[in-house]
Amino acid sequence: MRKLPLPPLACAAAHVLAALSMALLLRPGTEAEPDVALRVRWISEHPFLWRAGWATWIFAAGTLVAFCRWWARRASPRQRALAMALCVFGAAFDVGGQALYLSALPEGIAWAQPLGTLLTAAVANGLYTASFATLLVSTSLDTRTRAVGWVVVSAGALMTVSALVGIVAGLASATAVIVVGLPVLCVRVGQALA
Repeated sequence: MRKLPLPPLACAAAHVLAALSMALLLRPGTEAEPDVALRVRWISEHPFLWRAGWATWIFAAGTLVAFCRWWARRASPRQRALAMALCVFGAAFDVGGQALYLSALPEGIAWAQPLGTLLTAAVANGLYTASFATLLVSTSLDTRTRAVGWVVVSAGALMTVSALVGIVAGLASATAVIVVGLPVLCVRVGQALA
């Protein structure tokens, strides 16, 4: 077995850490908690945990860009440019939405949380999904790695649509698939293309 290169390894590890922070730190302050008053209270009473949790997601966005850059080097110049543009713009919207969560909540929960979700789960995730789809069709991967990739891309599409139409259950389901599938995809792509 070949040694896993740093970009796929870092992306996988960062997304496992971010997923744990969502489950253990952030969940009570997100739309997963239907009671807005409970969300506000939790964020107000746990500002350090709220900030630390979102810091893991901001870091994960950076590792995703590095991983896409590493993966895109195996694509044609045109596909590489498209995949990177989609991923970089995705990260910009992602970090923008996360910065909104950090700066405007809990006071601005009525407007900031829906806008942050639109920026992160719909726009950023939609751009990341398109970037990964571009890379999946433009690089040579084994059948199993490609299958994992299409599962992640499909979950990304579900997350984007769910965020746009406000289906929390769809967001939760898609997130569950992505937080498991994306680290696996990073490792498999890293092994396949190392």
